[in-house]
Amino acid sequence: MSSLKVESGKQRIKVALKPQHSLLDWIKFSRAANDLSGTGGRLLEVSLEELQSHNSKEDCWLLIKGHVYNVTAFMDYHPGGVDELLRGVGMDSTDLFNSVHRWVNIESMLAKCLVGRLKPGTVVEKAPVNSSS
Repeated sequence: MSSLKVESGKQRIKVALKPQHSLLDWIKFSRAANDLSGTGGRLLEVSLEELQSHNSKEDCWLLIKGHVYNVTAFMDYHPGGVDELLRGVGMDSTDLFNSVHRWVNIESMLAKCLVGRLKPGTVVEKAPVNSSS
């Protein structure tokens, strides 16, 4: 395991990925896939209960910038590892995402994983940005 220095002075962990699980491999895989969202191509209006029910490595949805993504297929490609993604399940992961990846175009990178939007008026707890939060 290696770590990278981030602006705040904190360390961020970067895990060793399986062979053929780089960012380029993810791009190739996701472009070839028809539906990584699990919705059959339909965009859903997601309730808090539905978001929170997809909370494991085998079935993981995240809320980022008001959009719900099924990141299950992305788990093994994430350079921070599975545990880092699981920090945000069932919560608004926007601040957590932005603290590490604000330059990443999430809409493009996870386009095939888009489940839909959170139901209007739904209040969602924010994922803590720091591990100790």
